[in-house]
Amino acid sequence: MRRCIGRRHRPPVRRYLSRVPFCDSSGLAVLVGIQHRSRAQGITLALANLRSHTSRVLCVTLDRDLQMMA
Repeated sequence: MRRCIGRRHRPPVRRYLSRVPFCDSSGLAVLVGIQHRSRAQGITLALANLRSHTSRVLCVTLDRDLQMMA
């Protein structure tokens, strides 16, 4: 992530969550914190390979501009 700081065009930081079967409030708090810090630095956070339950919880909880990829 440090490589991206200072660049004019910053590629999204992708996190693959296919091995995450469940996300509770602690996990959501971590993802929200990462999203806010990334956005403050002009970096887009993209979550990929979400399981259906995790995807539904994140869609309800996180900001609308969070990218979720198949």
